[in-house]
Amino acid sequence: MMQQWAAARQAYADGKPEAVAAYKDLVRRYPDVPDLTGELGNIYFQNGSMREAAEQYYETAQRLIRRGEPGLAACLVDVMRYLDNDKAKALQEQVKVPCPVLRK
Repeated sequence: MMQQWAAARQAYADGKPEAVAAYKDLVRRYPDVPDLTGELGNIYFQNGSMREAAEQYYETAQRLIRRGEPGLAACLVDVMRYLDNDKAKALQEQVKVPCPVLRK
């Protein structure tokens, strides 16, 4: 997985259009890795595809919840409010804990 992930990152860094397809394949093959959907969400966000970014961030939160990390999932609520308020509300209902990252 790590070699394929590195190749997907490099493809994105090189501006290759197949980078998204490589990430989608990794996301499909490794459903327990939240960082994959998080990075794919970042790619969509940077490309201005906000609906797709919201879907990937929401999936990232779901993967974190399944791993027993609802606090980290809660850290995505504010981002989700910007992208998709309905998904943000649904996520907030699920996590019921604050984000453990201190804000300044």
